[in-house]
Amino acid sequence: METLNLPQPRSGSREQWNEASRRLETWLETFEIGDEMHSLRLRTIILRHAMDRHAVSPELHPTTVTQKVAAGELENWFKGIIGSQGENPGQTLSNGLLALFLSHAGQRWPEAIGTTDVPPELKEAMQKSSLQLGPDLQISSMTPREIDFGPLSSLARETWQQWEWAPILRALLFWAIIYVAGYILLT
Repeated sequence: METLNLPQPRSGSREQWNEASRRLETWLETFEIGDEMHSLRLRTIILRHAMDRHAVSPELHPTTVTQKVAAGELENWFKGIIGSQGENPGQTLSNGLLALFLSHAGQRWPEAIGTTDVPPELKEAMQKSSLQLGPDLQISSMTPREIDFGPLSSLARETWQQWEWAPILRALLFWAIIYVAGYILLT
């Protein structure tokens, strides 16, 4: 039988890397990639890069390293498709994930997810689905003041004071009698 060349961890335990692999598989399943072989190929590539990075900094758990590598690689892929989405970390990733889900790219172009060979239709669908972000929130100082309603407040006060309750009570009584009569007749 032919041997398969899968990445071998140089740091961390086998159990830790199995957990990282399972979590990565679950994460990739959320993209609804219709091609199982392509999903396996993506998982293998991400795990290989995560193992290389973990060998450099073994103090982190392999699952953490794998998730960071997966998010980074996907964010770089999104930058190539929809462009950078601001200076905040993770903004491009979150906008790209939203565009990925809204365009149903995992179902329509499963073999293109995470590759450099992106069909123009996928690129167009994701660009249409991506959000255009507004300016960043600016923190300002506002001092509380009493609200001035102008002439509207005096008009509302006069109307409320001139309100007659007798016609409203008669209407409520009328509809209550109709409701009770209808209930008695129908039962």
